[in-house]
Amino acid sequence: MKSFVEPSSFLLIGATDNPAKPQYYLIDNLLNAGFTGDIYMVNPRLREILGRKVYADVADLPGPAELAMIVIPGPAVPETVAACGRKGIRSVIIGSGGFSEIGPGGQVLLEETLAVARRFGIRIMGPNSIGVTNPRHRFTTAFIDARMPRPGPVSFVAQTGAIGGHLLHWLDSIAKTICLGNRSDVDADEALSFLADDPDTGVIGVHSEGFRRPAEFVRAVKKCTAAGKPVVFLKAGQSDQGAMIASSHTGAMMAGQQMLLVAARQAGAVLVDGFEDLFDTVKVVAADAGAGRSFGLALVSFSGAALVTGGDVCAGLGLPIASAQAKGTAVPGKALYDMGVWAGDMIFDEVCHSMVRNALSQPEVSHGLVYLFPTPKICNFDPIPTFSRLRDEFPDKTILPCIFGHRELAARWVDALEDEGFFCMTNMERALRALARHRDWRRRAERSS
Repeated sequence: MKSFVEPSSFLLIGATDNPAKPQYYLIDNLLNAGFTGDIYMVNPRLREILGRKVYADVADLPGPAELAMIVIPGPAVPETVAACGRKGIRSVIIGSGGFSEIGPGGQVLLEETLAVARRFGIRIMGPNSIGVTNPRHRFTTAFIDARMPRPGPVSFVAQTGAIGGHLLHWLDSIAKTICLGNRSDVDADEALSFLADDPDTGVIGVHSEGFRRPAEFVRAVKKCTAAGKPVVFLKAGQSDQGAMIASSHTGAMMAGQQMLLVAARQAGAVLVDGFEDLFDTVKVVAADAGAGRSFGLALVSFSGAALVTGGDVCAGLGLPIASAQAKGTAVPGKALYDMGVWAGDMIFDEVCHSMVRNALSQPEVSHGLVYLFPTPKICNFDPIPTFSRLRDEFPDKTILPCIFGHRELAARWVDALEDEGFFCMTNMERALRALARHRDWRRRAERSS
């Protein structure tokens, strides 16, 4: 897996100088990321792209690349894989589609491609894969118009490029993303096993429509759990309708779904039901600063109505609020006796700091969900000093900002806070559901340790 995720050199077969095509963004992204390895491109009709030399054929390269990516029409892929093999390339991502997902003809083409790969000892990621992104290595094969995220603790193993690629828009910080595509060779078990040993990865999100080696996948989940790395798992295609769509999408075959889910949960996975649940839960887990501390939740907001609603949601989830003593808080020059009491002349950043500080000072509180409503004129302050100060004061407690309000201002707050390393939520109910999942995972982990 390392040659896919941390290659010393990279080859793109099917490079283009047309900005309307995704391969153009791949090279543009790679150059903008500052990748320090050699970059080779092959296109028999071009001589230069973005100031870089383009070769007419794989055989013309000055040496083998550690990793190649093929983005050309499907029928030409088997011979191109053979050309890579003859050049000494042993790791290939196939970005092209038109294989098992289109029916028997595509399956024959895939089997031919895999036979060629086996003959040369080549490992294949894909087809239908956008490959990997590794910010610390300044490497990406994503062919979407996305900036390189900062290094962070979250890694994702995704089957579909529509999710694996757009994670680069969704998270400001990432450890690794690995998009497996149709999983004809490299599958989720290998990716998970690699990430279990990856020092940059702290939590792993997984999306898949199927597995060729389900038992190995469960063992890989156990390995991640033993390494203290939670696996948040979205298994798509569980229903008959979902399975039918998956078959036409990636050629995935569904079998033994419930047995796999039960085994994955027993191995330590956090099971979720949709993409929003997957993303929310990964954020909550990544934000956790209190490993080893008993779970206790405090809700903090300027709005009493929000706290009442949050309390109802917590009750429905079986998620107890840690302390009733977090109601009173001191504000310079006045007293705010309940977090939901409105004072028209409040200095909002001071009030926010006092409320959260009071809540997190309770010994039974491990997590504070801070629900704020920024507005252009009244509740408008720079959240960075307030939240950074709180993080410094409570380094072993988890602070989750939940920002909902004026659309543009709320988006700016979220961007600013995530640039500072906070994991922000935008919906209290979703945040609480994610916290409940994480609480349940921690309980299971404690019982099994």
